[in-house]
Amino acid sequence: MKYPNSVHYHGQELNTTTYNLAKMNLILHSVPTEYMRLSNADTLNKDWPSDEPYTFDAVLMNPPYSAKWSADSTFLDDSR
Repeated sequence: MKYPNSVHYHGQELNTTTYNLAKMNLILHSVPTEYMRLSNADTLNKDWPSDEPYTFDAVLMNPPYSAKWSADSTFLDDSR
């Protein structure tokens, strides 16, 4: 990594406890708050905010395999 001090962290988590743990973990690792962009939201129901002006070098995801699935038409028409 060429510039380790300029890494920006983006994340989205529905579970509030997990969201808070992620934020606390970044703080404990001395990541400045201006390098954090975390959202307490549902990526399965609402896509990532479209105002992101970034391309990402790496993406890590942990899908909620135990999440309840809905046959609602908004899910069935989702291109993802």
